[in-house]
Amino acid sequence: MTLQQQAIQAVQILPESKLPSLIQFARFLKDTPDKITEEIASAPNRKFGRLKGKIRMADDFNETPAEFKEYI
Repeated sequence: MTLQQQAIQAVQILPESKLPSLIQFARFLKDTPDKITEEIASAPNRKFGRLKGKIRMADDFNETPAEFKEYI
């Protein structure tokens, strides 16, 4: 059985209420590969550690706030 035959068989057993979502998803899949390929190709080169030293966490980050101590 080909993939197209399997897809048709899967569609035939779906309830009528699910068909609009299936059609919308199929259109999304049809249009997606080109868009994703273009976005990946045009994305800037990313490097690990680029934000090193630019993000700071408070010294008491792991401390429980006083407002929540009564719940612990």
